[in-house]
Amino acid sequence: MVSHFVLTISRIFVALSTYSGRKFPRCQTGIANLNIPSHLCPSGYHPLRPGLIKGSLASLALLLAVACTPQEQTYPTLGGENVALSRLEGRVVFINYWAEWCRPCRVEIPELNAFASQHEDEITVLSVNFDGVSGETLVDQVAAMGIEFDTLLVDPRSALAAPPSVALPETLVIGRDGKLYKVLLGPQTLDGLNEMLEGMP
Repeated sequence: MVSHFVLTISRIFVALSTYSGRKFPRCQTGIANLNIPSHLCPSGYHPLRPGLIKGSLASLALLLAVACTPQEQTYPTLGGENVALSRLEGRVVFINYWAEWCRPCRVEIPELNAFASQHEDEITVLSVNFDGVSGETLVDQVAAMGIEFDTLLVDPRSALAAPPSVALPETLVIGRDGKLYKVLLGPQTLDGLNEMLEGMP
């Protein structure tokens, strides 16, 4: 849809640039290639004044810039906020995958809670439920697991080009440059996480 919009605006842009300052004879089907309805054409000739052209081109350029700007991907959280991973660049992001039936996950989560608390100025810890549960079920499971950091309602794995999950618990580590840095498998410890963070660029 955006590409069709851009193509249409581009055609108008070219037409206005080409015919700036010229006069077009009145026609029943519209003026030149702009497809302007004949009832909008004044009697006789229709001059396109340079001032009008300049303003029109500026407006069209602005429309093109807005249309071509990529939309920022955001992810809703259980707490009602929206997280844009692109805005977290400069921080190290840990995305932990868990499930209620995963015993090692229960062991790991207190370590992640402590890790997030110790480094709140330089890291962000997020969680994703592996089973994709939602609503009150997700609220209850997050509480039962003791997760104290934000839980994403949409899995960002595909956007990060991360490989498919093969085991739980699993944690994706995103570097300060916003790119996938590492995939951690198995339960992590506070000491291990601190050591890895210290060695990251």
